[in-house]
Amino acid sequence: MKDELVKYNLFNIFYDREEVLNYLKDVCKEEASMSFKDRNEEHEWRKKAKIRFYDFLHEQELLRRRAHKNLRLRTYYESYVIMNRLLNNSHSFSPIVQRRLDKIQKD
Repeated sequence: MKDELVKYNLFNIFYDREEVLNYLKDVCKEEASMSFKDRNEEHEWRKKAKIRFYDFLHEQELLRRRAHKNLRLRTYYESYVIMNRLLNNSHSFSPIVQRRLDKIQKD
């Protein structure tokens, strides 16, 4: 689930995805507080958590469609601030994510 959190942090640069990020942070806290007996139990929990997450995303999308609204587009300044915050913490990301951040920054 931490990979999903990183992915949605990148998605959050240009569009407001705070609700999704809050949901993922809660799931990550829940995962950290759990103690699993073995790998199978951990795998099953993550599988169910991903299914719940994708159901949450689907519900969010349906609500937006029914209201005839889109995700809020961030202003240039908001995007700039979020991008700089991610770049300052880029050392904690995997090399793949670091390259993606560099590409976003270049463009």
